[in-house]
Amino acid sequence: MRTAQTRDKKKRRQTFQLEFLEGRELLSVAQPAALRELIQAARVAIPAPITAIMGRAVGFPASAGEFFQPNPGYVSYSGHGSAQPLGYVNFGINHLQTKTASSASGTTFSLSNGSALLGTKKNETIFIAYIGAAVSPTRGIPRFSLVGAITGGTGRFAGATGAFSAAGTFSGGRTHVTFVLAPEFPTV
Repeated sequence: MRTAQTRDKKKRRQTFQLEFLEGRELLSVAQPAALRELIQAARVAIPAPITAIMGRAVGFPASAGEFFQPNPGYVSYSGHGSAQPLGYVNFGINHLQTKTASSASGTTFSLSNGSALLGTKKNETIFIAYIGAAVSPTRGIPRFSLVGAITGGTGRFAGATGAFSAAGTFSGGRTHVTFVLAPEFPTV
């Protein structure tokens, strides 16, 4: 044993004793069950994969899109928002818009060959393919709906598949979109 002295803020001296362990085995022999519990509690848990992503984004028509240059005849929107549990996200969509009907009440459009990217602040990306429909009423706010599939990703979303759906409006040059993703991950 060794004796050491320390000072507290009031400059009083206190004496305490330091004990030395003579080997590693001493701890395991003394209380193996308590030590096992301590080791179990200290283990780092691997987070479970994300099974649902829900969010909102606001975007604008874009000539270059958020992540890619659209093909001629395609419509592109890009923007940002937030998603649970990811936080801040960038969102870009690109699709071919074809007029399907027109009447006194408005115009309907088919949205085909759609591709979208959802990017996180950690530079992870989810790739999405979709189709959809849009309605531009004579009176009221134009709206759209999309359905599709997750086709891959980067970072923790590498190899992901799953479902995608979104709905939104076009108003004042802005696109407001609410989206839901249900990623599935390959088993190792």
